[in-house]
Amino acid sequence: MKKSKFALAVIGLLWLTMASTALAMTPVHSNQSHELLLITNGSAALQARLEMIERAQTSVAIESYLLVADSSGKFLLQALQKRAKAGVKVRILCDLLDQALDPFLATVLAEDGIEVKYYRPSSMAKLWVSKGHRNHRKTFIVDGREMIVGGRNSADRYMDIPNHRNFLFVDYELAVKGPIVEDVLASFNEYWSSPLSEKVAASRHPSKGPSWSSINSSNPSEREWQARQFLVESPEDQALRLQVATLGIKALEASPTFESKSLWWVGDEPMNSDSSRKVQGFVLDHIIQAQHSFSAEEWAFITTPEMEQALDQLLTKKVRIEILTNSYPSASDPILTHIAHPIEARWVQKGVRILELQAIPVPGSNMSAPPGTRFGTHAKTFVIDGKDTFIGSYNFDPRSQNINSEDGLYIENLPELAKAVEQTMKTRMSVAWEMNAKGEYVNGPPVDQTIPKGERFKTHVLGGLAEYLRGLF
Repeated sequence: MKKSKFALAVIGLLWLTMASTALAMTPVHSNQSHELLLITNGSAALQARLEMIERAQTSVAIESYLLVADSSGKFLLQALQKRAKAGVKVRILCDLLDQALDPFLATVLAEDGIEVKYYRPSSMAKLWVSKGHRNHRKTFIVDGREMIVGGRNSADRYMDIPNHRNFLFVDYELAVKGPIVEDVLASFNEYWSSPLSEKVAASRHPSKGPSWSSINSSNPSEREWQARQFLVESPEDQALRLQVATLGIKALEASPTFESKSLWWVGDEPMNSDSSRKVQGFVLDHIIQAQHSFSAEEWAFITTPEMEQALDQLLTKKVRIEILTNSYPSASDPILTHIAHPIEARWVQKGVRILELQAIPVPGSNMSAPPGTRFGTHAKTFVIDGKDTFIGSYNFDPRSQNINSEDGLYIENLPELAKAVEQTMKTRMSVAWEMNAKGEYVNGPPVDQTIPKGERFKTHVLGGLAEYLRGLF
């Protein structure tokens, strides 16, 4: 027994040594020509993925914090099933904490050759000890030749499909064709082969799943049957798929394309240590290079000391800074907004322009959403001096900067792309409230009145506690 433990320890040490060596190249830079497609619409995002799957000849590698078994998840998994049966190697790496791909469904998918792994699935009991290190990266890679990178998870609320949460998020992604895709696939392979990524067997005693999910029985036999039924296409699925395709094809055709000859991809390594964190330093090093303007659209704006130092350097140089983020009603978790508000007000006092989405329909999203649907941004995107653009999974908050694994693309000296991104930001700013130095809105109601009904207690009580403990978030 002692020998086997020693052998495992040696294997783990060897893997860590090889992984650190293999990923020493990140961030990766390329001066070769790359074809870029800017995706800002959820319907286009889903359609782009489905078309890429259909084109796949050898492999599909998907890395996503969320891959939810809802309508969009069903469409993707059904398409992946068909390609896997045709001999395409399909691998999915996702998380097991938040609305994960159910292990019963993963077991059924394995019968068709689709492999599913979960990042740190055995770490639940150690969540607070480890500060909740998760893999927040988002890559969608086909044949090692084309990929999608950005901030969008795989769930209906990110794909412009009405959902049980009554939420729709806008975001930014880049579909990329070119040699750098091979480097991103190599990084995916490091995560896939990491001891932190594991297959999870279906439980003999599953806990009851969420009421909105069709895979939720606490009976293992029934749970397996539900998983199999989920993958069967129904007439309702066909009708929704046709509707999504109609919207998605139109939106995809309208998405602008660009050619880049100088781009970077940066990704954190599959561990939680200072040496494994590559994205934070890369982002900060490029932010401080801004000379004239810095525009960002962020899911959350909760600055760390390192980010504050970088932004203060920009203000010293008289760089114009604009931030678009979420308000109480447009945030999926108002606690984060409660933490962010006093921070945002302080930055307004320093001269930063900050706007928050109103949660009303955002131009460019699905306008056919049911009444009561709230709209927010899930973006992690910024533009420097009207020519350099970052699009990725990296939030401006302590989790992304100090805890989670992240990734992103940085495109240099491509003003056409930067202009398209900034124009999208300005369009979204047209349905935003602007904050003043007192933390109130210049063009909106009192901030406290915007907290959705039913969320006030959670926001004020739990938000206050979270603000006190925000070093853990």
